[in-house]
Amino acid sequence: MSQSITYYFRYIAKHIYWLLIKLLTLLITLGSYYAYAEYTIVILLIQIFIKSMCSRQFYIDCVDSIYQFYYRYACLLIDYWANIKITLYGDIELVDKLQANNVLALCNHQCGVDFFNVHYLLNRFGKLSRVRHVTTEPFQYIPLAGHSFFMHSCIYLKRGKGDKFDPTQMIKTLTYLETNNIPSWIVLYPEGTFYDKVYTDVLADNRRYMNKIGVQPFKHLLMPRSRALKTIHKQFGHRFDAVLDITIVYPNTRAGNGLRRSTPSLIEYFSGYHNLVDIHVRLIDVRQVPKAEEELDNWLYELYRQKDGQLSQYYEQNRSISEIFDCPPGQEYRSDPRTTLPSLLGTSIVIGFLIPNPLYIYNIIVAIVLIITLIEVFIILTKC
Repeated sequence: MSQSITYYFRYIAKHIYWLLIKLLTLLITLGSYYAYAEYTIVILLIQIFIKSMCSRQFYIDCVDSIYQFYYRYACLLIDYWANIKITLYGDIELVDKLQANNVLALCNHQCGVDFFNVHYLLNRFGKLSRVRHVTTEPFQYIPLAGHSFFMHSCIYLKRGKGDKFDPTQMIKTLTYLETNNIPSWIVLYPEGTFYDKVYTDVLADNRRYMNKIGVQPFKHLLMPRSRALKTIHKQFGHRFDAVLDITIVYPNTRAGNGLRRSTPSLIEYFSGYHNLVDIHVRLIDVRQVPKAEEELDNWLYELYRQKDGQLSQYYEQNRSISEIFDCPPGQEYRSDPRTTLPSLLGTSIVIGFLIPNPLYIYNIIVAIVLIITLIEVFIILTKC
C-alpha cells in the first residue's frame, strides 16, 4: 500500500469513523432503553452464573471490571460526542502517585452531570472500577444506571417517614465492602441534593434552616448534611487512606456581575451546549478528619464554608480557578481512546444482540466501525 493511498484512506476514514461513532452511541442509548428488560435479564443470568460457579473474589473482580468497562463508554461520549473540555486543577499529580485502596471523595453537587464528571476524573486516576457512589435509594430504579450501581455495591441512602435518615441499608453495604475487603473510592455529595437556582424551594428551605441554626447561609452551596458522612466514617473510616475534596465548576454558568446561570441538564451537557468543566482536587490527610461526631460536624461545615467562599470569588470577582485555589494552571485532559473505544464497541455488540432484527442499520454501522478500526490498527502495526 503506497503512502498516498494510506494517507487518503486515513483522512476519509477518520471523518466517516467519528460520524459513525456518534450515530452508534445514539443507537446504543436508544437500544439500551428499548431492550432494558432483555438487558436486565441477561445481566442477572450472568450474575447468577458467576456467583454460583466461581469464587466470591472472582465475582467481585468481574463486577468491578464490568462497571469500569461500561462507564468508560460515557468517558468516550464526553470526549468525542459532546466534545467537552475538562480542565483539572490542584493535587492531580499527588493523587496519581497515591497508593490507596480506600478513599473518601467529597464533592459539591449541582446537577446530574456531576456523576459523569466524577467518573471521568476517577477514570483519569485509574480508579473507575473502585467508585462507590452514595446516592438515594430511588436511583436504583433508573434503567441501566440504577442496576449497575446496585450490582457494583454502590451505597444507597434510605430516607424513612418525614425524610428521616435510615442508615440500615448503608451499614449493610459498608459491612459487605469491609467483610470482603473490597477496595472502594466512596463518593459522597454532602449537600444531599442539587444546588441550582431553578430549585427555588430547595434554596429557600436551605436559607431558612441555616438562619435557624444561627449560621450565615451559603451563596453557592447548600448546607452539608453530616448524617451519611458519620455513618461512613463510623463503619468504614478506619480503612480510608486519604480524603479528596473535589470542586466542580461549570464556567458557562458564570454570567458576570455576580450572577449565575442554571447548571447543565444531561441533554444540554451531552449536546455540547455546556462544553467547559473545571475540576479542582485537593488531597487531604485522613488524620485531619476528626473521629468525634460533633467535631466531624464542624469539620464538614468549615470545609464547605471555605468552598463557598472560593466559589463566591469565582462568580462575583471573576477570578480564575488557579488564582482562587492558589495552584498552577489547569491541564486539559482527554481520556485515552485505547481504553474507551473498546468499551463502546463491546457495549454496541452486546446491545446488538438485544435490539429487534429490523434495525439492521445498527449491525451494519457496528461492522463498518469494526472494519475501519481493524484496518487502522493494521496500518499502525505494519507502519505503512
